[in-house]
Amino acid sequence: MLRNIRALLTERGPMELKDLAIHFEAEASAMLGMLEFLEGRGEVKRIVVSCGSGGCGSCPGCGSQKTDRTAQEEAPGITFWAIEDGDSKSSHPLNPEAS
Repeated sequence: MLRNIRALLTERGPMELKDLAIHFEAEASAMLGMLEFLEGRGEVKRIVVSCGSGGCGSCPGCGSQKTDRTAQEEAPGITFWAIEDGDSKSSHPLNPEAS
């Protein structure tokens, strides 16, 4: 299952937890546990889009990312999961330039 999660994120790019759970027909809590395990191994990362606009791209908040757990808990936003590649801009879920 972990290999399949990595493969899907590599193929499709950043995805929300709910979409991953639907794809794998798994409970969100189980999927979160697997993602956190992969995150601990440095294989995936959280990307929290911290503005409340839904990612319009026109406000400064859409370009900001917070990836640590404390920032995620403090700032409401949309959390995406992506393959850890060391280049956070290219894997931003709402970046139209990301491939």
